[in-house]
Amino acid sequence: MEEEEEREREEEEEERESDDLDSEADEAGEEKEREREISVMETEKEALGDWQGMRSVSQLRKELLIPQVINKDSVYKPVERVERVFRKLLIPKKLQAALPFASKPKLLQPKNKNTYMSQRAVILEPKDRKKRSIIDRLNTITKEKREKKIKSGKERFEVKKRKLNEVKSKFEEVHKESKKRKYALDGVREREKKKRG
Repeated sequence: MEEEEEREREEEEEERESDDLDSEADEAGEEKEREREISVMETEKEALGDWQGMRSVSQLRKELLIPQVINKDSVYKPVERVERVFRKLLIPKKLQAALPFASKPKLLQPKNKNTYMSQRAVILEPKDRKKRSIIDRLNTITKEKREKKIKSGKERFEVKKRKLNEVKSKFEEVHKESKKRKYALDGVREREKKKRG
């Protein structure tokens, strides 16, 4: 058994040595490629000498202080669109009669607001006046109740929020310490795994 373990150790050492040699060879190859690239760039510079390429139009304009020519057609202008007015949809009466009720066209024209009844003051009888006043009172009562309910709900929510914040602030330090312990243990476990693996 001891002989087998020694053989395994020797094989592992040989593999490590071969891996190290391969990585050294890769690094040496990369360095040679870099040297070749540098030498090629230097030879190109020597071959070109003082040669310069042709200057662009913008470079010439800057050097000679020539302003840019502005084409009037290229300038942005505000877009003026005429609002389109569409004709009203007219459906023949025979076709309207054949359509189901849901598909029949509704009266699209608004009613004339200046009708005879709107121009006249409506004087209610005492009986009707009492009914209307009772309904108005009921409406005001329900409105007040609704507002009161909303207000009390907001107050309850604020009280609840304050209590939650107090509880959080009490236990914040405890939670911090427990988190620190947990993360420390996690870190120790990870280190142990790395050592084993």
